[in-house]
Amino acid sequence: MSHYEFYDIKSLQEYKLVKNKEGEKVKSSDIKVLKVEMSENVSDGIKVFYKTSYLQDAFKEINLQKLSRARPQLKQLYSSRISLSAAKKADLKKLISERAIPLYYACSFYNFVLN
Repeated sequence: MSHYEFYDIKSLQEYKLVKNKEGEKVKSSDIKVLKVEMSENVSDGIKVFYKTSYLQDAFKEINLQKLSRARPQLKQLYSSRISLSAAKKADLKKLISERAIPLYYACSFYNFVLN
């Protein structure tokens, strides 16, 4: 994933996440996987899906109840690529030099990340 694929989901606080579309209660402490999608119709805002288990196949959709009149618009969380710390870069370079990371990956991925 790249930096532009992360979104700030604080705007979801404007909604009450109480029940799913089947009428079951949603406990935020039970949610293991959260998926947020833009609706096909822009005026509808967003759709929120969740799983309560990593083994669960299908997502369940949360029935959003508005607390305010504003529709949340998801904004990108990061405007630029997040850089690695100097210590992490040094550790990766050491692993590459010791051949703990295969050269194929070092050339194709890690050189991009370390520069």
